[in-house]
Amino acid sequence: MGEVRAMSKDEQDEEIATAFLRQIQIWHSNFNEDGDDEIAREVMMAYDVLQDREKRARYNNLADYDKGWLAGKRFKAVFWPECETVAQRLTWLKRMGVGYLLAFLPGGAAIGTAVLADCSDLSG
Repeated sequence: MGEVRAMSKDEQDEEIATAFLRQIQIWHSNFNEDGDDEIAREVMMAYDVLQDREKRARYNNLADYDKGWLAGKRFKAVFWPECETVAQRLTWLKRMGVGYLLAFLPGGAAIGTAVLADCSDLSG
């Protein structure tokens, strides 16, 4: 998982699609008479999450959170999560209370505009 997450988003998409095809050929009964349809269904469910970048970001954040504080992953998942869309970034900012902080600072509107502009390229 770490190797794939280190790749660019486009490379991740290609690697996930390739791995899905490889696994579905192993487990689906239409491709392999010894296949297991239950495992094939799990592979398809995993692919459904991983092919969508927004769902993948949510999954990665949950996986990081479950690794705990000692690994440093939970800290990253809470304070610097993967955000693929503007909506995810805005939810994170709201959860962190940044919107409230920006409203009370002098020039808060300018800072808020800069933060939102920075997030606009996350929409894909």
